[in-house]
Amino acid sequence: VVTLSYSRDQFVYPAFDQKLETVIAGLEAAWHYFGGVVARAIIDNLKPAILKADAQDPVVNPAFLEYAESRGFFVDAARARRPKDKPRVENQVRFVRQSWFRGETFTDVHHMRREATDWCSNVAGQRCHGTTRRKPREVLVTEDRPHLRPVPAEPFDIPTWTTAKAHPDHHIQIKKALYSVPTQYVGREVRVRTDSQLVRIYWRGDAIKTHSLVPPGARRTDINDYPEHKRPYAARSAQTIRTRARDLAPVIGEFVDRLLYDPM
Repeated sequence: VVTLSYSRDQFVYPAFDQKLETVIAGLEAAWHYFGGVVARAIIDNLKPAILKADAQDPVVNPAFLEYAESRGFFVDAARARRPKDKPRVENQVRFVRQSWFRGETFTDVHHMRREATDWCSNVAGQRCHGTTRRKPREVLVTEDRPHLRPVPAEPFDIPTWTTAKAHPDHHIQIKKALYSVPTQYVGREVRVRTDSQLVRIYWRGDAIKTHSLVPPGARRTDINDYPEHKRPYAARSAQTIRTRARDLAPVIGEFVDRLLYDPM
């Protein structure tokens, strides 16, 4: 449930989990429903958004923080076990349950979401709110919406952050694929950010390498990551070995071909 503090207009997004992808999808749907993005969002301490609850120094999930920055809102984490930090949402949970959910029959989650949006627009948004004594939807349109930020047109590419160790072969493994790192980071644990296009590798907050994403089982190697005397070995491939073998003698080339490619 997402509730605007001033107009009290609200949006309901049914879901079966609280994965980061689901939370972001729900917020994206809320911004489109309201017609804009808020400047500050008081977030309950759900793990995809808040890794560590703390009254003064909460730890925000880096991927969720990137999402908030891309949409332009400040993440204000509610204190743990302090429902009064978010009373306008807490008070609406029972209302949503009793007025919309209870007694209804749904075919799937997509049906639930369509029905929830319709209920928010035509029931919750059109009622006379018990505190403001005004219709939330009308207040949203006339007073709230002019202060909301525009909803970005492009979808947010959700990144994944993880830690990986650089092995002696100068590679780290991410999502079952290999990516090279410079020599000085061999043996160290680095932070890795992966999205749908790129793999970015960081050491103590500094970007040290960027690779294009490759499918599982593949590798992305930059021979410049190796010391100069080792680069020829890093650049070798089966085709290079075959070519060198044929240059030495036809019989050696035939032997190497059979060694590399003959299933027997």
